[in-house]
Amino acid sequence: MNTQLVDSLIQVIRSLPDEERALLGEKLSTADPIEVSTDRLETEEAVGVFLALGRNAASGQLKNTAVNHDRSIR
Repeated sequence: MNTQLVDSLIQVIRSLPDEERALLGEKLSTADPIEVSTDRLETEEAVGVFLALGRNAASGQLKNTAVNHDRSIR
């Protein structure tokens, strides 16, 4: 896994409110990384948690994002 991605995920998780961070921790601690959920309810809930990360994300730190965008995703 890309270390920049890991760092970004950690930053997003740290920016979550305590309740949401605890919920995410619960979900991750019980998740089976090999098994893929086929339960539609669980899938929708997981998508909801993922979308919440974007709503509560810390603001970007990249200056002049239009020019530096490609450098931020390497």
